[in-house]
Amino acid sequence: MSFSEKYSEIKSLVKNEISIIEEKMIENVNVREPLNSVIKGFLMSPSKRVRPLLAILYAKANNEELSEEQYNFLSVIELVHNASL
Repeated sequence: MSFSEKYSEIKSLVKNEISIIEEKMIENVNVREPLNSVIKGFLMSPSKRVRPLLAILYAKANNEELSEEQYNFLSVIELVHNASL
């Protein structure tokens, strides 16, 4: 099994949580068009999402659910990461 296949399998374990984070990333993007669509498109382009993936897996390994505040924090971390690219 290739790395990509293994990573996809692992990512599938947290797809619902990743979806919540991705929704939070774009919910407050509100600038004029066409920039608004470009930013949202960039943020929603296929990505590894390693940082939130590790945090979610850690929480699941400890039988914990992420709070709304933790989801917000993880979405901000991803926004900052994307802004640095």
